[in-house]
Amino acid sequence: MFRLALHQYKDSVQKISFTRFLKDEKNISLSDAKKALDKFLEGIPLLFIFNSKAEMLGFKEKAESLGAICKVITAPLFIRTSQLHKKAIGFPSAKKSRKAVSEFAEVLMVN
Repeated sequence: MFRLALHQYKDSVQKISFTRFLKDEKNISLSDAKKALDKFLEGIPLLFIFNSKAEMLGFKEKAESLGAICKVITAPLFIRTSQLHKKAIGFPSAKKSRKAVSEFAEVLMVN
């Protein structure tokens, strides 16, 4: 399995084209693609899982041409919520961290 994270975007991100791209490439509804893009623009990374390296690289090339900054993920996918809280989210209270983790997980389920 090959994983790709879209973690930042350029100022020149093409929002409409990017939404269509997510819809077509990942076979999701237009509203789900828009929600995922909105969360991405708010700073929540998008994670995609692919069966082949060629498929991942094609997706990465197209996403970068639309303004996304991508990173291939080589670390294990399994991570404890406490690690996600401390390393990726960084909220001090448990209530806020649960909310942030659920928002992050919602984006992961787009795939």
